[in-house]
Amino acid sequence: MVTTRRRSGALPNAPPPSRVVDQIEEDMDENPGDDGSSKAQSDDDDAPYGLAPPKKRARRPKKSETPLLQNGNSVKKAQPSKGKGKARELMKTFFDTLPLDLIFEIFSYLHPSDLLRLSRSGKRIRSLLMSRKSISIWKNARLRLPNVPDCPPDQSEPQWAHLIFENDCTICGTPAIRKVDWHLRIRGCENCLKDHVVYSKTAAKQMPHIEDMQEVLELLPYTHTGGWAHGHSSSSRFYFTGAIEKMAEELDDYKLRVDARVPGAVAELEKFKEIKRKQAEEIVQNGAEVKKWAKVDSVAKANTNRDLRNKRKDAFRAKLVELGHDLRDIENALWSNASVYRAAELTERSWEKARKSLEAAVSGVKIARLAREREAILRPRRATFDRFYSKFCKKIGFAFPGLCPPSRDVHIWPIIAPLIEQDHTPVTEETFEVAEDTLKDRITSWRKDKLFALLQKMASSGLNAFMKMLGLDPAVTTASELDALDMRVYCQGCTVDEPSKAYNWRSSVRHLQRHKDCDKPWSGWIKVSDSDVKIIKDGENSGDFSLVGYSPRFICQLCENTRAGECISDIDRERHIQYKHPGHTPAISYYREDPNVAPKPLSVTQVQHVLGYSSVESTAEQSGSGS
Repeated sequence: MVTTRRRSGALPNAPPPSRVVDQIEEDMDENPGDDGSSKAQSDDDDAPYGLAPPKKRARRPKKSETPLLQNGNSVKKAQPSKGKGKARELMKTFFDTLPLDLIFEIFSYLHPSDLLRLSRSGKRIRSLLMSRKSISIWKNARLRLPNVPDCPPDQSEPQWAHLIFENDCTICGTPAIRKVDWHLRIRGCENCLKDHVVYSKTAAKQMPHIEDMQEVLELLPYTHTGGWAHGHSSSSRFYFTGAIEKMAEELDDYKLRVDARVPGAVAELEKFKEIKRKQAEEIVQNGAEVKKWAKVDSVAKANTNRDLRNKRKDAFRAKLVELGHDLRDIENALWSNASVYRAAELTERSWEKARKSLEAAVSGVKIARLAREREAILRPRRATFDRFYSKFCKKIGFAFPGLCPPSRDVHIWPIIAPLIEQDHTPVTEETFEVAEDTLKDRITSWRKDKLFALLQKMASSGLNAFMKMLGLDPAVTTASELDALDMRVYCQGCTVDEPSKAYNWRSSVRHLQRHKDCDKPWSGWIKVSDSDVKIIKDGENSGDFSLVGYSPRFICQLCENTRAGECISDIDRERHIQYKHPGHTPAISYYREDPNVAPKPLSVTQVQHVLGYSSVESTAEQSGSGS
């Protein structure tokens, strides 16, 4: 039947390699020639096993290959010979000039896997290697390898070589498959084993078209490892579907002869069954022996490959040492390069191919190592500068966090970095004293930049609106001036939902952040009247816990430069002095109020309820005192 293209234009896929092993035996039956070349054809055919080569289209000459006219005669332009043509000519010369016994001797020195690849290179070579007369080639090639098991009677030499030395799936052709079931004579991928290895008790259900399934299974070799077992054996029996189909066809042929009452057909059927039972037992027994060999061979190969990898790594190391690289860098660079760990001896060609990438890797490792070593030197120097910087900030009056740039940023300033990174000189706190004046100017400049950024942020945070409402200029107003005014405002967006609370300038900024966090629109500030401001301040200064909770926090001046002394409430003053400064008597003079702590926002109604007077009384009292 002619192979045609699909509607998509693509040719059908090649038949699965499971046909390869079967076709090897058919080729050996079809090619019994004396010299193995009776059916030899062209050498340039690359068709798979057992398939006729597709007809090639006529090659059309390119424009550059059109005939040239010289004196009225058509002359073709000379074309350079291609590599394939040269190989064909060399192969033709090889077969035509050398005697057949010498060719057999040469081929017998090849590895069996090389013979398999060679048999696929052309019909003439395939016809020679698949001839029954060439069995000696395969046998001698196998015997030259140590500890390879003999070819069993149920396999031909090419079939056995294909199963042992090639790693493609016998069924679908997937490469790099290591699982081999030596009882079933198949090398299968996980999906193929699940689809084509059936359990004896469910085989009839899975293959209902086969009659007398139990009779068929009795004549076949079996395995104890199922397709879904992931390599774990059991006492159950599993069979290969391809072998079941083939055995069923053979049985049907014998049974047809019996049904036709051919003389001696019954005896032939029984003899066939007996032979197949015996063969199945021998295959199962041989499979167990080969399986043991495979385990031992796998360990031996692993050890050999490990030795080859170590030897190759040592060769790479020696080459790099000769080039002047440090062993510390070499070791860290070799493990990440895949070419180093190939199980093969290092050749000059392999070295030249991997040299460029390896030297680049070694250089990268060296740079990283030097950076680590340099960091180990600079880390204690930075710690020394941090101690100097902390004392210097206290000296110039900027001891609190946020008033000076972080020391990690100062490390890279041009006035400090050369002092930290200088070579061959001990670095102490005195080393940085030469930069005090420049450092102070730089800190002052940094503070101006931060102040400008703060003003920009104020413009977007609502604080600008607060100061403009009070008639202040946001560009020149300081925090001290705002603290001195000590004004209060209401949030216009919150007066509808809850009692109006009065905020000073610090708490207003925090309140505005609350609007941003909850996506509640902010509509502006409302200035609190002077009478209500007095009521609010009376509540803030009352000390009533229901109004203010904890009173404004303070900073212990005895330990203000450490976190232990930051923001201590007045309730804990005596306890702090008693435990942190046992040699001092508790006194208010040890504390100063923290200006960064805003008073708790209060409403007029809340203060009137707690203190028991009205806003009218407060206003009258204020007017009387003023007069």
